[in-house]
Amino acid sequence: MKKIAGVAVLMLLAGCSSGPSNSAMEGAFLTFLHENDPSASIDEFKHGDCAHSGDKPGYTCSVQAKITYMKGANKADMEGNFVFDKIDGDWKVISQVP
Repeated sequence: MKKIAGVAVLMLLAGCSSGPSNSAMEGAFLTFLHENDPSASIDEFKHGDCAHSGDKPGYTCSVQAKITYMKGANKADMEGNFVFDKIDGDWKVISQVP
């Protein structure tokens, strides 16, 4: 019985420490884009693996996105590693890893 309880606790802790979902990550990325251009939109969004940032807050995730910006006048491909962290209950992009 103790083993079952221990496994249940570990599963709950693992669930609490997981990174952002795909939709949460895309929403956070759009908010990040809107900081520079409120008209920006995401046409396509993909992400690779996420890893906990160790002693720093958040999760570092690889991202590939096709975006439209400047009120539809320009399109671009964005690719890189971004750090996502949950702040006040919402996932946010807190930095881009060089």
